[in-house]
Amino acid sequence: MFHQRQIRLGVYRVGRKSPTERAKVHTAFSMEQHYNGDGNGKGEVKAVSTEVPDGATQRHSRMMDLLAFINLRGKATITQIQAYMMTSHGLKFKTTSEMIHELTLAGIIKEDGHGFWYLTEKQQAAFQKMQAQQKKEKQLTTIARRISKIKNPKARKKALRLYEQLLEILPEE
Repeated sequence: MFHQRQIRLGVYRVGRKSPTERAKVHTAFSMEQHYNGDGNGKGEVKAVSTEVPDGATQRHSRMMDLLAFINLRGKATITQIQAYMMTSHGLKFKTTSEMIHELTLAGIIKEDGHGFWYLTEKQQAAFQKMQAQQKKEKQLTTIARRISKIKNPKARKKALRLYEQLLEILPEE
């Protein structure tokens, strides 16, 4: 029985094949496979998705990580940035330098006369605002999660009322 969804590659028939052909089917997916058959080697193989983020999501997280690294250090050389991106994300130096070039063209980072890269003042303010918002959301999510675990309906209703009051009191930024 298949309880998880199929990926785009589809369904493959598995019959009596040589070990190398069977290995090709297994290595075609870097994920868990499920069999639906009678146990004699025949049946269907369905691959289950590994939920890998799409390219844009992965690129965004890498860009934000690069900016966070520069922001944390204040300023950094190209070699320091490339070394960090290689160790944390496995990126080649060329890929990191292309990302830095794009961020420079966008006006997000700048280079001083000594070879150090830094965030512009406008981006530093935006980054600090974003970090404060994330911290606030994390705290509120924790509170909401704890409220949802309250079993007594009256106590949960009272806690939700207090939570709503807290949201009204807290500033947006």
